Amino acid sequence: MAKIPLTATHPISSLDRYGRDGKMAQNDRPSPGQDSQSRGRQTEPSSSSQDRVQLSREALQVSQMATTDRAVRDHEAAHQAAGGQYAGSASFAYQQGPDGKRYAVSGEVTIDASAVAGNPEATMKKAETVRAAALAPVDPSPQDHQVAIEASRMELQARAELQSQHVEESAEARKENGTAPSESRQQNSASTDPNRQSAPERALNLYA
Repeated sequence: MAKIPLTATHPISSLDRYGRDGKMAQNDRPSPGQDSQSRGRQTEPSSSSQDRVQLSREALQVSQMATTDRAVRDHEAAHQAAGGQYAGSASFAYQQGPDGKRYAVSGEVTIDASAVAGNPEATMKKAETVRAAALAPVDPSPQDHQVAIEASRMELQARAELQSQHVEESAEARKENGTAPSESRQQNSASTDPNRQSAPERALNLYA
């Protein structure tokens, strides 16, 4: 805040009030009424300065509230832009400033972070979008980071489900082609050979 100096009341010089002999001149002697008016005028600058300081403080508060309002709206707009179809409308909490206007002091945007039933691939893509929406603002909040963590968990679960589906589909295809017995013999030989890699199904534990 810019500092506004208070107007000081300077005393009347002794040479203006007294003559060379130290006696007050007759023409310079103030009447009782004039002396009272002079004291009244001396108090006026102090009141005016206080008014200017108050106005300066209110202007500073309005400027700060306007800055917060823009930051809050930009934050939620970033969520909406990155969230696309999964982002809801923004809602804000307001505070009235000294100028009578309402300024946003906080806000939120709802994000649909539910998995796509029966479609792990779509769930993985959705999780990526949700995570990007949560971290889109310049200064993500703790709640934003928590949503991003939940989206990462959803993506890992969907990836594990997708791998499980691929394993089941491959097994069904081998059964239809009549290759199940040979596969069984290969698995038995692999179990006796310590240099052979383990079965692919064990990789699912990495995503559990």
